[in-house]
Amino acid sequence: CQNCNSVRFCSKACEASSTQQGHTGRCAAIRSLPVPSEALKKQKLILDDYVLAEEVVEMYESRNWLGDENIEFFWEQIAKELNPINISSDILFVPPATVMLAHFLTAEQLQEPDNFGKNLDLQKMQLVIMAINNADMGLDGGTHWGCLIFCRALNQFRYYDSMRGTNVMLARTFARKFSLALDAQNAEFVEEKDCAQQSNSYDCGVFAMVVGEIIARFFHATGTVPSTAQICSKVQHTSRIQDTRKAAFSAAKALAKGRQLNH
Repeated sequence: CQNCNSVRFCSKACEASSTQQGHTGRCAAIRSLPVPSEALKKQKLILDDYVLAEEVVEMYESRNWLGDENIEFFWEQIAKELNPINISSDILFVPPATVMLAHFLTAEQLQEPDNFGKNLDLQKMQLVIMAINNADMGLDGGTHWGCLIFCRALNQFRYYDSMRGTNVMLARTFARKFSLALDAQNAEFVEEKDCAQQSNSYDCGVFAMVVGEIIARFFHATGTVPSTAQICSKVQHTSRIQDTRKAAFSAAKALAKGRQLNH
C-alpha cells in the first residue's frame, strides 16, 4: 500500500485517509506485505511472510534509533509466541503505522463499522498495545516513542514514557481517538509517571517494545495488567534493554531465508 508503507493490518481506514489526503495508494488486503521505504537500502531480507530492509534489521544493534518496522516485527514475534496456533486472541499489538492512521480519520470515520476498528476486532480485544510517535500527522520524522495500552477490564488507557512527559498530550489524543474505535468513550487516561526512564537519547523505541512485551506476557499469564513497579523491575534489569536489542536482531537474522531480494 503506497499510503501506509509498512502496515500489515491495513484496512479501509487507509482508503479513507488516502481519499482525504489525495493519495492514490490502496490496500489490496488486510494482511498485505509491508513495503520498505525507498529511502532505505535496496537489499531486503525475507523473514517468513515479512520483508525488512537489511538496514532496518541493523537498526536493532546498539545506539541506533528504532523505526516502526523494528517495533512491529518484534511485537509480532511476541504475538506468535503467545498465540502459536493463531487462534482467536484477546491481546492485540497494533502496528505503529496503523496507529498513525488515526491522525487522518475523523471521529465519525473511526466509529463507522467498516473502518479499521472492525477489521482489527478492536471491540473484542481485552488488551490493546500500541507504540506512539510524535511524527507530524503520521509522516516520517518523529523523535520519540512511547507505549500506550488499553485494558478493557479496567476501562483504562495507560501511558508509559521513558522520557517522562514528552508525549503525554499526544498520548491523550491517541487515547481519545482509539476510545471511539474501541467503544470505550468513557475510559480513564492514566500517565504512569513512575515508568522506567532511559539514560540516553536513542533507546525510547526499545523501552516501548519492552514495556509492551512485559504487559502482554503478564496479561497472557494472569488476565491482569502488571503494576508500574512490576514493569520497572523487569525493564530496569541490568541488561534487559541490550538483551532485547540482541534478541530482536538475532530473531530477524535467524528468520532470514537463504536468499535475498534485490530490486
